Amino acid sequence: MSEKTPILGFSATIKKRINYALNLRPDSDILILNSDTIVSRWWLKELKLVAKSSDEVGTVTAVSNAAGPFSVHTFSSPPSLSEINVVADVLRENAPLVSPPLPTGHGFCMYIKGELIDDIGVFDSHSFPKGYGEENDFCMRAARRGWKHTVALRSFVYHHRNVSFGSEKDSLLIHGRKVVDQRYPDYTRLVSESFGNEDFTKLKHYIFESLMSTGKGEKNIKAKSMI
Repeated sequence: MSEKTPILGFSATIKKRINYALNLRPDSDILILNSDTIVSRWWLKELKLVAKSSDEVGTVTAVSNAAGPFSVHTFSSPPSLSEINVVADVLRENAPLVSPPLPTGHGFCMYIKGELIDDIGVFDSHSFPKGYGEENDFCMRAARRGWKHTVALRSFVYHHRNVSFGSEKDSLLIHGRKVVDQRYPDYTRLVSESFGNEDFTKLKHYIFESLMSTGKGEKNIKAKSMI
């Protein structure tokens, strides 16, 4: 009889994969990318450019169509790769390389420096066994050690909405947020202040106008506020 492989939760799977990668290349950085995504051209290059822009940067998140406050626009129907690349081209031509620091990243597409993992370890798979909240907890732990988190405004990754967790999303979200709020009472305030501050608001409006005014835009593309 063949032995059954134990089924791991989302966070435990991510933790296992990170440890596997670091065992192969201990000096490597790590990229977490959901399976329900489509990447645009130069997406990884743009993530790495931001990550290497400062020794203090620990994580970098891409922008998307469905990634909470990291969303910059939406599509009226499922896009083609060429339509995804149109958005990416506009962002690379208009968005700044470096943006203000943020309290958290988003696990749909997040670049993590290897030095950060050496410093604080990986995701807490015990408290967040199936996902939702694990990257927020990770980022808050990192911030307490002096690391910063930011967004690569020139790196666009399309994300299929709510495919990763299906019908479990609501319950997982409630559980994850409860744990994060208990551990970090200032988390909600920091998120509100960071994503809603004047500099970030001006930045997202500039991106919004750039997407709206481009002559390359297709009917399927609609600019979207990041909040």
